[in-house]
Amino acid sequence: MTDATPTRGTVVGKRTLRRLLEYRAATTPDRPFVIFDDLAGGISRLTYAEFDTQANRAAHALHALGIGRGDRVNLHLDNCIEFLALWFGAAKLGAVMMPTNTLASIDELAYLIDHSQARVIVTHPGHLGTAAELRRRCPSVAHVLACGPDAARADAPDLAGLLAAQPSGPHQSQLARPTMLRLCTPRAPPRGPKGYG
Repeated sequence: MTDATPTRGTVVGKRTLRRLLEYRAATTPDRPFVIFDDLAGGISRLTYAEFDTQANRAAHALHALGIGRGDRVNLHLDNCIEFLALWFGAAKLGAVMMPTNTLASIDELAYLIDHSQARVIVTHPGHLGTAAELRRRCPSVAHVLACGPDAARADAPDLAGLLAAQPSGPHQSQLARPTMLRLCTPRAPPRGPKGYG
């Protein structure tokens, strides 16, 4: 590629990372995009084409939940491959991904969720109690989704089931204008914990 020299932010040459992913999915679909080792010893491998399809499905799923350009999506997840697919899926809609630390206290999380006005929380079943409390405290949160191997048995909609029901092609909003891969890291209150702010 002639325009592969990084410039600023998430722009690689004249392409956003989202456009670069789509380019690679079209030109080198079978090359590995990510290899992920989970804590249980499992290994997940996705090619560029497979990952782009997952990101497209994530974009459709988020849009079905009412997420659009500029909306915040909270990923309250331990390390997992779904984190990447949701981040890119949000970017394809122009939405903003906001990660939170699964070890943070409920008060810290409530501040961050409320401050960012996140509309969706995606978390693992082990953190659903925290997510339910955040939904109770933060009026902006409209949806909580469960993610991971035990999510189908959780007391929340299952992300994998929602993704499987979505089309694999680009969402129509993706075709309108390019968007950046955006990350929201709100600041903690003045007396907040170290590591925030």
